[in-house]
Amino acid sequence: MVRYFAMNFPGLTGGPLGSIGLLGPGDIATYNDGWMRMLNRAAASASALLGRTVPRDLVMMVIVWGLAFLLLGLFSRMERSPWGRALRAIREDETAATAVGKNVFGFKLQALILGAVLGGLAGLLLAWQIGVFAPDDYQPTLTFYAYLILILGGMNRLWAIPMGAVLFSLLYTGTRFLDFYPLSLIDSGSRAFLRLFLVGLLLVLFMALRPQGMLGNRKELLLER
Repeated sequence: MVRYFAMNFPGLTGGPLGSIGLLGPGDIATYNDGWMRMLNRAAASASALLGRTVPRDLVMMVIVWGLAFLLLGLFSRMERSPWGRALRAIREDETAATAVGKNVFGFKLQALILGAVLGGLAGLLLAWQIGVFAPDDYQPTLTFYAYLILILGGMNRLWAIPMGAVLFSLLYTGTRFLDFYPLSLIDSGSRAFLRLFLVGLLLVLFMALRPQGMLGNRKELLLER
Protein backbone atom coordinates (compact mmCIF):
# COMPACT_ATOMS: atom_id res chain seq x y z
CA MET A 1 0.00 0.00 0.00
CA VAL A 2 2.79 2.44 0.86
CA ARG A 3 4.60 1.60 -2.39
CA TYR A 4 1.52 2.25 -4.52
CA PHE A 5 0.86 5.45 -2.58
CA ALA A 6 4.39 6.61 -3.36
CA MET A 7 4.00 5.76 -7.05
CA ASN A 8 0.83 7.84 -7.40
CA PHE A 9 2.07 11.06 -5.75
CA PRO A 10 4.92 12.26 -8.01
CA GLY A 11 4.97 15.72 -6.46
CA LEU A 12 5.71 14.26 -3.05
CA THR A 13 7.76 11.15 -3.79
CA GLY A 14 8.86 11.44 -7.42
CA GLY A 15 6.35 8.81 -8.52
CA PRO A 16 7.57 5.65 -10.26
CA LEU A 17 10.93 7.34 -10.93
CA GLY A 18 11.53 7.94 -7.23
CA SER A 19 14.33 10.31 -6.35
CA ILE A 20 15.31 10.60 -10.02
CA GLY A 21 12.10 12.50 -10.76
CA LEU A 22 11.71 14.23 -7.42
CA LEU A 23 13.45 17.47 -8.44
CA GLY A 24 12.21 17.53 -12.01
CA PRO A 25 13.93 16.75 -15.36
CA GLY A 26 17.69 16.82 -15.27
CA ASP A 27 17.99 17.05 -11.47
CA ILE A 28 18.60 13.85 -9.51
CA ALA A 29 17.83 13.98 -5.80
CA THR A 30 20.48 11.99 -3.99
CA TYR A 31 20.50 11.57 -0.24
CA ASN A 32 23.89 10.03 0.33
CA ASP A 33 26.43 12.69 -0.62
CA GLY A 34 27.50 13.30 2.97
CA TRP A 35 27.36 9.60 3.74
CA MET A 36 29.59 8.75 0.77
CA ARG A 37 32.09 11.43 1.76
CA MET A 38 32.22 9.92 5.23
CA LEU A 39 32.74 6.41 3.78
CA ASN A 40 35.49 7.69 1.49
CA ARG A 41 37.30 9.32 4.41
CA ALA A 42 36.91 6.16 6.49
CA ALA A 43 38.21 4.01 3.62
CA ALA A 44 41.18 6.35 3.11
CA SER A 45 42.01 6.27 6.84
CA ALA A 46 41.75 2.46 6.94
CA SER A 47 43.93 2.18 3.84
CA ALA A 48 46.61 4.41 5.38
CA LEU A 49 46.47 2.46 8.65
CA LEU A 50 46.63 -1.01 7.05
CA GLY A 51 48.97 -0.11 4.21
CA ARG A 52 46.62 -1.53 1.59
CA THR A 53 43.59 -0.33 -0.30
CA VAL A 54 40.34 -0.74 1.60
CA PRO A 55 37.28 -0.50 -0.65
CA ARG A 56 34.41 1.74 0.35
CA ASP A 57 31.94 -1.16 0.22
CA LEU A 58 34.01 -3.01 2.82
CA VAL A 59 33.71 -0.03 5.17
CA MET A 60 29.95 -0.02 4.59
CA MET A 61 29.79 -3.73 5.36
CA VAL A 62 31.67 -3.24 8.62
CA ILE A 63 29.30 -0.43 9.63
CA VAL A 64 26.18 -2.44 8.80
CA TRP A 65 27.30 -5.64 10.50
CA GLY A 66 28.67 -3.73 13.48
CA LEU A 67 25.35 -1.97 13.94
CA ALA A 68 23.51 -5.27 13.43
CA PHE A 69 25.50 -7.04 16.15
CA LEU A 70 25.09 -4.05 18.47
CA LEU A 71 21.31 -4.21 18.05
CA LEU A 72 21.33 -8.00 18.44
CA GLY A 73 23.18 -7.64 21.73
CA LEU A 74 20.70 -5.02 22.91
CA PHE A 75 17.68 -7.13 21.98
CA SER A 76 19.30 -10.19 23.50
CA ARG A 77 19.35 -8.42 26.86
CA MET A 78 15.75 -7.30 26.33
CA GLU A 79 14.79 -10.89 25.55
CA ARG A 80 16.09 -12.02 28.95
CA SER A 81 14.29 -9.19 30.76
CA PRO A 82 10.76 -9.46 32.25
CA TRP A 83 9.51 -7.70 29.11
CA GLY A 84 11.03 -10.39 26.91
CA ARG A 85 9.68 -13.20 29.08
CA ALA A 86 6.21 -11.67 28.82
CA LEU A 87 6.47 -11.62 25.02
CA ARG A 88 7.60 -15.25 25.04
CA ALA A 89 4.62 -16.19 27.17
CA ILE A 90 2.27 -14.37 24.78
CA ARG A 91 3.86 -16.13 21.82
CA GLU A 92 3.30 -19.55 23.39
CA ASP A 93 -0.15 -19.01 24.93
CA GLU A 94 -2.03 -15.71 24.73
CA THR A 95 -4.88 -16.95 26.89
CA ALA A 96 -2.58 -17.92 29.75
CA ALA A 97 -0.72 -14.59 29.51
CA THR A 98 -4.02 -12.70 29.63
CA ALA A 99 -5.15 -14.77 32.60
CA VAL A 100 -2.17 -13.64 34.69
CA GLY A 101 -2.84 -9.97 33.92
CA LYS A 102 -0.56 -9.25 30.96
CA ASN A 103 -1.71 -6.61 28.49
CA VAL A 104 -1.39 -8.77 25.38
CA PHE A 105 -2.42 -6.04 22.94
CA GLY A 106 0.03 -3.57 24.49
CA PHE A 107 2.95 -5.98 24.30
CA LYS A 108 2.11 -6.86 20.68
CA LEU A 109 1.93 -3.17 19.81
CA GLN A 110 5.34 -2.57 21.39
CA ALA A 111 6.85 -5.45 19.40
CA LEU A 112 5.29 -4.07 16.20
CA ILE A 113 6.73 -0.59 16.85
CA LEU A 114 10.20 -1.97 17.54
CA GLY A 115 10.03 -4.04 14.36
CA ALA A 116 8.99 -0.95 12.39
CA VAL A 117 11.92 1.02 13.84
CA LEU A 118 14.36 -1.72 12.81
CA GLY A 119 12.82 -1.91 9.34
CA GLY A 120 13.08 1.87 8.97
CA LEU A 121 16.73 1.80 10.03
CA ALA A 122 17.48 -0.95 7.51
CA GLY A 123 15.72 1.04 4.78
CA LEU A 124 17.69 4.14 5.71
CA LEU A 125 21.01 2.29 5.40
CA LEU A 126 19.91 0.88 2.03
CA ALA A 127 18.91 4.35 0.80
CA TRP A 128 22.27 5.78 1.90
CA GLN A 129 24.08 2.99 0.10
CA ILE A 130 22.32 3.21 -3.28
CA GLY A 131 21.69 6.99 -3.20
CA VAL A 132 19.03 6.96 -5.93
CA PHE A 133 15.96 4.85 -5.26
CA ALA A 134 12.38 4.35 -6.38
CA PRO A 135 9.27 2.60 -5.01
CA ASP A 136 10.00 -0.47 -7.13
CA ASP A 137 13.16 -1.02 -5.07
CA TYR A 138 10.88 -2.07 -2.19
CA GLN A 139 8.67 -4.69 -3.79
CA PRO A 140 7.15 -7.61 -1.80
CA THR A 141 10.09 -9.75 -2.94
CA LEU A 142 12.23 -7.88 -0.43
CA THR A 143 9.86 -8.87 2.37
CA PHE A 144 9.91 -12.45 1.10
CA TYR A 145 13.72 -12.48 1.35
CA ALA A 146 13.47 -11.28 4.95
CA TYR A 147 11.11 -14.16 5.76
CA LEU A 148 13.52 -16.60 4.13
CA ILE A 149 16.35 -15.33 6.32
CA LEU A 150 14.24 -16.03 9.41
CA ILE A 151 13.28 -19.48 8.15
CA LEU A 152 16.85 -20.45 7.28
CA GLY A 153 18.36 -19.22 10.53
CA GLY A 154 15.62 -20.54 12.78
CA MET A 155 12.50 -19.07 14.27
CA ASN A 156 12.50 -18.02 17.94
CA ARG A 157 16.28 -17.59 18.04
CA LEU A 158 17.61 -14.05 17.97
CA TRP A 159 21.16 -14.93 16.99
CA ALA A 160 19.85 -17.08 14.14
CA ILE A 161 19.16 -13.89 12.15
CA PRO A 162 22.77 -13.21 11.06
CA MET A 163 23.26 -16.93 10.35
CA GLY A 164 20.13 -16.90 8.17
CA ALA A 165 21.37 -13.79 6.35
CA VAL A 166 24.70 -15.45 5.54
CA LEU A 167 23.01 -18.69 4.44
CA PHE A 168 20.57 -16.85 2.21
CA SER A 169 23.37 -14.78 0.64
CA LEU A 170 25.39 -17.92 -0.09
CA LEU A 171 22.34 -19.69 -1.48
CA TYR A 172 21.18 -16.80 -3.63
CA THR A 173 24.49 -15.48 -4.93
CA GLY A 174 26.20 -18.88 -5.13
CA THR A 175 23.82 -20.01 -7.85
CA ARG A 176 25.16 -17.25 -10.12
CA PHE A 177 28.16 -19.45 -10.84
CA LEU A 178 26.04 -22.16 -12.44
CA ASP A 179 27.55 -21.59 -15.87
CA PHE A 180 29.24 -24.95 -16.41
CA TYR A 181 28.24 -27.60 -18.96
CA PRO A 182 25.41 -28.45 -19.72
CA LEU A 183 23.99 -25.28 -18.13
CA SER A 184 26.31 -23.23 -20.33
CA LEU A 185 24.17 -24.34 -23.29
CA ILE A 186 21.32 -22.23 -21.89
CA ASP A 187 21.32 -18.50 -22.57
CA SER A 188 21.93 -16.15 -19.63
CA GLY A 189 18.30 -14.96 -19.44
CA SER A 190 16.93 -18.49 -19.13
CA ARG A 191 19.69 -19.39 -16.71
CA ALA A 192 18.54 -16.55 -14.42
CA PHE A 193 15.10 -18.16 -14.16
CA LEU A 194 16.76 -21.52 -13.58
CA ARG A 195 18.61 -19.94 -10.67
CA LEU A 196 15.33 -18.95 -9.06
CA PHE A 197 13.99 -22.46 -9.58
CA LEU A 198 17.07 -24.02 -7.94
CA VAL A 199 16.89 -21.58 -5.01
CA GLY A 200 13.25 -22.56 -4.49
CA LEU A 201 14.06 -26.25 -4.73
CA LEU A 202 16.88 -25.97 -2.20
CA LEU A 203 14.60 -24.08 0.18
CA VAL A 204 11.90 -26.75 -0.12
CA LEU A 205 14.46 -29.46 0.65
CA PHE A 206 15.79 -27.46 3.57
CA MET A 207 12.30 -27.00 5.03
CA ALA A 208 11.56 -30.70 4.59
CA LEU A 209 14.77 -31.84 6.28
CA ARG A 210 15.17 -29.12 8.91
CA PRO A 211 12.00 -27.02 9.27
CA GLN A 212 13.21 -25.39 12.50
CA GLY A 213 16.15 -23.76 10.72
CA MET A 214 19.83 -24.01 11.53
CA LEU A 215 19.60 -22.77 15.13
CA GLY A 216 15.91 -23.34 15.80
CA ASN A 217 14.49 -25.73 18.35
CA ARG A 218 12.29 -28.42 16.78
CA LYS A 219 10.46 -29.04 20.07
CA GLU A 220 9.40 -25.39 20.26
CA LEU A 221 8.25 -25.53 16.65
CA LEU A 222 6.07 -28.59 17.36
CA LEU A 223 4.74 -27.01 20.55
CA GLU A 224 3.57 -23.89 18.69
CA ARG A 225 1.76 -26.00 16.11
